[in-house]
Amino acid sequence: MTESQNNMVGVPGTEERLALADVEERLRQVRGRWNFHTVQYHLYRLGTVLALGTALLIVCTFLLSPVLFTLLSWPVLVLLAFCFLLFLRRGVGDWADLNTIARRVDAQAGLKERLATLVAQLTGGVIGKPSPSPLWPHLLAENTRLLNEWEVKKVSPSHIPWSAVPFLLALLLTFLIASIPMLSERSTQEPFSLANLETVLGDLPNRAGELLDRKLSLQPGS
Repeated sequence: MTESQNNMVGVPGTEERLALADVEERLRQVRGRWNFHTVQYHLYRLGTVLALGTALLIVCTFLLSPVLFTLLSWPVLVLLAFCFLLFLRRGVGDWADLNTIARRVDAQAGLKERLATLVAQLTGGVIGKPSPSPLWPHLLAENTRLLNEWEVKKVSPSHIPWSAVPFLLALLLTFLIASIPMLSERSTQEPFSLANLETVLGDLPNRAGELLDRKLSLQPGS
């Protein structure tokens, strides 16, 4: 290896290149988990809005005249389309690159910007170029030593985003609203009237028991 190659950063086959690869691979795993968490967060929020909008349209179908329903449905659909584009834009804007993830890891693991400094050099194209500073070997050695301080599970989101809770509630509400007309008597003209709602809700335990008995009767040996 020539003297000029000795001064280059990340020469293939060297321990330095292997150390840089370890740091970058770990960081890419963390970035993948963070971005997946971000996608879930925005999808659940979008799903909540779409579910509530669908529930509103179902109710309005039975409560409003065709003319009023048409006048109301278009603004609702436009609002839903706007929310879709808004959450899509925010999702793209919140997509984290390696530098952003490095700063998050620094903050969580208390690395005092060591990792962010190293990653800034890597994303700036330091590989194959002369060492940017006499302190570069020490910076790399410090980050290699601190790899155990920021394992993927320690610095990555490990739980479902909180936005899943309102999404599930909105989904359940939409399912219940959509089920009311199907559970009502065929002669019922206003399925969402208070009297019919009381009748449907009162019959739910009996209908659930009948459904359970029917499933049990279909099992082998019953």
